[in-house]
Amino acid sequence: MPRILKLFLFGIVSLVILLALISLILPRTVRIERAAYVEAEPREVFAALNELKGYPAWNPWCRDTAGVQLHFSPLTHGVGARYSWTGRGQSGGGSYTITGSRPDSLLEYRMEVTGLPPLKGQFNVRAVPGGTGSRIRWTVFADAGWRPWWRFWVSMADRLFGPAVETGLNKLKQVCER
Repeated sequence: MPRILKLFLFGIVSLVILLALISLILPRTVRIERAAYVEAEPREVFAALNELKGYPAWNPWCRDTAGVQLHFSPLTHGVGARYSWTGRGQSGGGSYTITGSRPDSLLEYRMEVTGLPPLKGQFNVRAVPGGTGSRIRWTVFADAGWRPWWRFWVSMADRLFGPAVETGLNKLKQVCER
């Protein structure tokens, strides 16, 4: 084998090993969290969170746009309610399922997106003391496990998805304050 080919192969193998070693020191989990004040009662905010048919109006990952088709389960609110999407290219596909619900205060979900580790999330809603509004906190969790390529993704997830979570909260605020 020519010497240049050996050097090239050695370089590629060394780069793969280096990236694998770097991934071991990267975080395994990520927690993306944003909060907002909404001028609406907790039950109104929770109603918007608990009904999947209303998600296209505010949720950044529930868009019925060109190339993406949304599919809702017959149950569209509460535990077990689910929607999925299919798309072309970068849109990919995935699903979102409500996994836990405590009326007027907590909604938990699981989201699976093609090419990403499964995401778990929750919305915490609480009344603001002495006011008529609500404080909402949206948290998204991901665990990359031992997969090096997902660990790189986890290390950048807050920068990549944090702005979308903020946008979603601002749109939810608009929906609830109408």
